Amino acid sequence: IINGAFSFINGKVTTGIHTLSLGSTAVTSGAGINKYVNGNLSIEANTNGLKTFAIGDANIYAPVELNLNGVSNAGKITAFTIAGSEPNEDFPVVNSSGINQNAKANRYWNLSNAGVVLSGYDATFHFNAGEATGNPNNYVVRKFGPAWATTGAGSVTATSTQGLSISGFGEFETGEANAAPVLVCPADI
Repeated sequence: IINGAFSFINGKVTTGIHTLSLGSTAVTSGAGINKYVNGNLSIEANTNGLKTFAIGDANIYAPVELNLNGVSNAGKITAFTIAGSEPNEDFPVVNSSGINQNAKANRYWNLSNAGVVLSGYDATFHFNAGEATGNPNNYVVRKFGPAWATTGAGSVTATSTQGLSISGFGEFETGEANAAPVLVCPADI
């Protein structure tokens, strides 16, 4: 566990199956393109406030920021991101997330919790403009764990989407929401 200063100077920290762990007093600096954790990053959380996970995959920096609320028990939150489709997209039925698969960021984020008790959090997911399809200004956040759920709508930019008032952890996807289905009643046929 790193409890002091941790500076990203040059290159990625690739964790593989391991996890880079930052203590609650760790201070990070210098993260950005080509300077981030490629893999699992764990941060101890014992107070309310912003936690920035400087993560990405082998090629793209795609950090996530959590603004924790109502923390009443300390623990760790771990994050990683993977390019490609979220593996539970079609669970329990096709397109269960409600995200248009032709208009989304081509990645998902995984957030897991070990012991943190909190009332909720807001999360901002960052992605590369080159992996976004559709109109990123119309993106929403969806969470899987153990079923798909919506989040509150927060701010959006061309390279980030925010979900508000989130409870629980799991896998997250950002993209345009599917159009509401048109229901046809048998009497209308």
